[in-house]
Amino acid sequence: MALPPIVTVTAQSAVIGASSNILAQAITAYRNGSPLSVDWMTVLQFFVYACISTPPNFLW
Repeated sequence: MALPPIVTVTAQSAVIGASSNILAQAITAYRNGSPLSVDWMTVLQFFVYACISTPPNFLW
């Protein structure tokens, strides 16, 4: 049984948003020459924002 398209798009958006934030933190740590320390609160914020904003954008 396939998931509805809106669920699939929302899940993809949330994963991409969280991944992009982790990548941005890794790039910043690399440029500063400091060890990578992931701030999970910002990752969670990106994830939640994507889950909230994607369904209305998908329907629009």
